[in-house]
This record gives sequence, C-alpha cells and structure tokens, in this order.
Amino acid sequence: REVGRTARSRGDLVVSGRAVPSGAGGPYRPLAEALAQASRAAGQPDSAQWHWSAAFAAHLRGPDGATSEGQGLTPVMRGEVVLRLLRTLAGTKAMVVGLEDLHWADADTLAIVEYLADNLPGERVLCIATARLDPRAAVVELLRALNTRRNAQLVHVTRLSDDDTGQMVRACRPGAGAAEVSAVVGAAEGVPFLVEEMLATPGLPS
Repeated sequence: REVGRTARSRGDLVVSGRAVPSGAGGPYRPLAEALAQASRAAGQPDSAQWHWSAAFAAHLRGPDGATSEGQGLTPVMRGEVVLRLLRTLAGTKAMVVGLEDLHWADADTLAIVEYLADNLPGERVLCIATARLDPRAAVVELLRALNTRRNAQLVHVTRLSDDDTGQMVRACRPGAGAAEVSAVVGAAEGVPFLVEEMLATPGLPS
C-alpha cells in the first residue's frame, strides 16, 4: 500500500490481486483481479464473457488476423500473454502490480509469476508479491529459484525490535504513557498487526 501511494502520487497506475485459500478463488485469481482493475482503469469495455481463453486468443492474434489455438497454451505462452496485457493496459504510464498472499496461489499462477520475474526487466511494470514462508507452500520453491537466478529482490520482513515497536506505539497513539508502551512491546512480540490490535482493544487481550 505504501508503494502504491507513492506511485499514484506520480501518476502511475496501481493494481493488485490477492490469492485466497485453496479452492476458494479459482485459477489465476490474483492475476485476473489485477488485470480486471487495470482494464477498468484503462477504460476497456466491460464484458460478461471476458475470460482467460478469450484474452489469450485476442493477444495471440497474428498480423494477418489469424488466432493461435487457445487450448493447451504452455506456461511460457500464458506468461507472455499476461506480460503483453500489462504492457497494453499500462499504455504510456508506469504500472505497479501487487500480488498478495501467494502462499495460497495455485501452480499455474506461480508459473506466470516466475515468467514475469524473468521477463519484466525493461518493461514499465513493477511487480511486488507477498507470501508467508510456509514450508508447505509451493511458493517457497519459486522464491528459492528466483533468488538463485537473481531475478527478483527478496525482502525478508522480520519482527520489529523492541525499540521499533515502541516507536510504532507512539506513532499510532501520540502521548501513550511509558506503562502502555511497555505493555504492548512485551505482548506484541514485534508483530505490527498485534500492535494495532492491542491499541484498538480496551485493555490488552490475553
């Protein structure tokens, strides 16, 4: 969100999509959500029939008007179509694409994310993905591969130190007393979400 605010202030296009627990969102959900937002922002006409196969076919059409077969597209072809969709929808603007909670993403989504990581350099598109490092999640293997190839900058978000937690408490609640700051620092264990929840709750929840 912070990167998005900065980008919007410069006139860039900012879109995002979120993966959800298995079976609840269908294939490609975070990418489809981000592309739908980009389509709305670009003023593309709405269509109840819009779906991935139609998008693939439209963007694989050759100069003679012939369309490549829409079925059985390889992960590379799907990734290239998504990249070209992003380029087309961004137009002359730079674009920030946020893909959240990829620990829940399906394998097909992760294959496209990998393609984007390999091929976005040189495009006016910044893709920021977030994931929990759950060892059972397929995204962990993807992160290892991207790190090995140096095709993505990995930012490991650690817990806040006690000093940083205290600064967050005082920023959220100016004038907080030393006792309140100490109580939240001791209970939140450096997790920003818990800091906010504790400050929003009368007394400290167990």
